[in-house]
Amino acid sequence: MNEEEIVSLIGTRGEVRRHTIEFYAEGRRVASQRAADVFSSAAELISYTDIVVDVSGMPRGVFFPLIARMLYFIDRGRMATGKDVPNMFVLVAEDPGLDTAISQEGVEELADFIATFRGAFDQESRADLPTVWIPLLGEGRSVQIPRIYDLVKPDEICPVLPSPARNPRRADNIVREYHDLLFSQLIVDPENLIFAAEQNPFEVYRTL
Repeated sequence: MNEEEIVSLIGTRGEVRRHTIEFYAEGRRVASQRAADVFSSAAELISYTDIVVDVSGMPRGVFFPLIARMLYFIDRGRMATGKDVPNMFVLVAEDPGLDTAISQEGVEELADFIATFRGAFDQESRADLPTVWIPLLGEGRSVQIPRIYDLVKPDEICPVLPSPARNPRRADNIVREYHDLLFSQLIVDPENLIFAAEQNPFEVYRTL
């Protein structure tokens, strides 16, 4: 197991601490908030020079709030100490083919934001601003897309498709899968489609 190998490699060089992330409590999802609560103060992080977070086996609902909370505490720690440490590195080993083969179960009836990521979305001060939704499309999400649309209520939709990709036809296959949903129900303008490299998230960021 990966955990056993990590513990073996660390040996006597350091301490292994385990945190259990609860996913459901009282019939609702709590994983995002529980992940954000793993660290409770900057003091838990500022004694290190470098922090490496491997998100390869984590759901987005866990690693997004976890990293956001850690960055918050790292910034506070740097202000308190006046030092440019710790540094934070995020690693991921991903396989688009494997990701495609994973089917999600237990989709919530209503979409909601990951804990700590709602921001100013509900504030009246932005009521007159247009809302642009930029979904990163993958396979097998025909249930989630309409529910997120109902939450966001966008004025315009700019879907992101993986191209170039390991499978050269992957973007075409995704468009075929969601064709009716995108162009008949959500009325997406074909000119709004955005193409970005499947294995380069920085290109997605630059394109957007």
